[in-house]
Amino acid sequence: MPAPLLELQDLKKYFLVKTGTVLRQKVGWVKAVDGVNFAIDPGETLGLIGESGCGKTTTSKLILLQETPTAGTIRFSGENISALQGQHGSKVYVANNGNFSGNTISVIATDVDAKELAGLAVKDRF
Repeated sequence: MPAPLLELQDLKKYFLVKTGTVLRQKVGWVKAVDGVNFAIDPGETLGLIGESGCGKTTTSKLILLQETPTAGTIRFSGENISALQGQHGSKVYVANNGNFSGNTISVIATDVDAKELAGLAVKDRF
């Protein structure tokens, strides 16, 4: 059986909470994402739904490497892409390259022109 197209294992993202304007003392952590697990096989679709503030956007940003995970693993086609954070720029955008055979992930590219990404394989964008 082939590896899932996208797999998250025990994904966590904690944000440090500080107080004060001068000394900025640490007062705790906000657990925005805490132990998310799922796998998407080629041809499958997954929708993240939930209440406001439950971690949908943070999970999406982690998948796109716009945020660095506190812990856990993000794999794309079996490759650990969470290890790529910081090596290839701070933002990775994945757009559908027109291949609907079930081996692409589609997202809306907001900070770049989607035309720049058209036709590029995912491996060429990392």
